Order: sequence, then C-alpha cells, then structure tokens
Amino acid sequence: MRTLFSLLTLVVSGFFVLNASAGLRTVAEIGQPAAGFPTGFIYWIVENPVIGEGGHVAFAGAADVSVGSTPQNTRAVWYGKPGQLETAIKAGESPAGFAANILFRDSIPGTLTLSDAGSIAFAAAMNGPNTRAAYLATVAGITHGIIQEGGIAPLFPPGTIMGNLQGFAFTDAGMAFSGLVGGSEIAIWFWDNSTTKLIATTGAEFSDLYPGCDFLGLQLIDLNQAGELLFYAQLITQGTASCPTWGLYTWKAGSFRKVVAEHDSATGMPADAFLS
Repeated sequence: MRTLFSLLTLVVSGFFVLNASAGLRTVAEIGQPAAGFPTGFIYWIVENPVIGEGGHVAFAGAADVSVGSTPQNTRAVWYGKPGQLETAIKAGESPAGFAANILFRDSIPGTLTLSDAGSIAFAAAMNGPNTRAAYLATVAGITHGIIQEGGIAPLFPPGTIMGNLQGFAFTDAGMAFSGLVGGSEIAIWFWDNSTTKLIATTGAEFSDLYPGCDFLGLQLIDLNQAGELLFYAQLITQGTASCPTWGLYTWKAGSFRKVVAEHDSATGMPADAFLS
C-alpha cells in the first residue's frame, strides 16, 4: 500500500485525481454523487486516501444531501477502482461477526490499509455497549468485525474482556493483530479471512522453541502475503530452563521459527561477537 501522494496523486480541498497512463482520472470530488449512497447524496468530505499496486483505491469521508453537515450526514469508507467504487461500511451499520448493536461510527485516520488484491482493513470508532474501537476488514465484498475493545477476547476463557488494541498488519492472507487482555496480558492473533487463531500470549510457555520459557513481552511487527507473521518476544525462564531474553520470531500455519535472538552470533562481525 502506498499513499496517493507517492504515486503522483493530488489531493486538494476534497478533490483527488489519480495519474493513470491515459491521463488524470477523477476518483472522488466534493459535490459529486457519492458511490453506494441513494440518489441525492454527494461527497462532502474526502480524506485519508491510499492506493494499491493494482490501481485499487480506498478513502474515508462523508456523504450528505448538501455540501455541509445536515442530519443526514453519514461517515463512510469507500474502496475499489476509480469509477467502480463501493462503500465498505457506513455510519450506523454493523459489520459481520459483531452483535447487531455494535455500530460503525467512523474510521480512525492513518489506519486504512489496502492489500494487493484490493481488500481493505482499518481501525474504527464504534458505537454500542462496552465498546470503543475495533479492527474491521472488507474482503470479497463483506466487511467483517475482527476484534473490538470491550468485547470478549477470542480464544480466552469465557468472560475474558478485550482491552486496548495495539496494532494490526493486513495482507491478502488475512489480519494479524495484538492487544491487551484482561487488563494485563498481551496477545497476538491471526485471522485467516475466516477463522481466528491465538498465536502467543504473555504468561504462556513458548514450548515450541523454548520449553520452560514463558512469554514476558510481545510485539507484533508484520505479516506477509503467505500468512507468515513476524513478532518480537521477551522471554522469562521458569525453573532451570535456559532461554534468550529477547528474539525475533515468525509464525506460519502453526509453526514457529527463530529469526534471531540474544546470544546468536553477530553476522558480519568477528567470530567471538554475539548479540546481547
């Protein structure tokens, strides 16, 4: 994903155009009919645009029956190719997978992400009981609610509440995301466009690579097109086990792999040089 600016795209006062090989193409313009809305609705806010390698675009904004805010003013997220735009979700709608009373209010600036194939993901402010923010993803025309603050933490004991969301990475393989659970634990999950898997959580044993070593800290870093996610972990020794204090690791399809960890030899340095 790149910003429109990085591909010679101009954004001026709510009007933005894409520099295509056949010349400039209008993507959206203030006062123009708003895609996916009833007749009479026009764009009156267009902001935070992004563009993908295949020419797909996505942006946030608002539609109304006039250029200005009226009782019919509606925030939304649009995506697609120029001339073929659709709404991912509008204010007052509930994404698939969430309770019907958890409603989209607005996208959070700076989070809109496009995959190579044109799917999108973003953080959103939500309305509803016991919720503040959520991660949403639009894949194959359906906008899914992936995780919400204040909701039940996926794959934790019943009644465990999801705390603050801490970041996500999104590709065509799905979404990796992390957050606080129960007020103190950090966890990382992976949504593969259909189901959610719990990858790691603080306090749990990293038995796959380091039996007897528990996760002390976790930080999600990235996710690639093949569904392999990269994360940083701090470990703590339980009993007599020996484990590195820190390391970079990957997870894919249930398997963990070490990239680099404390005490590994330092590549390109003298033979007796080690990472610390």
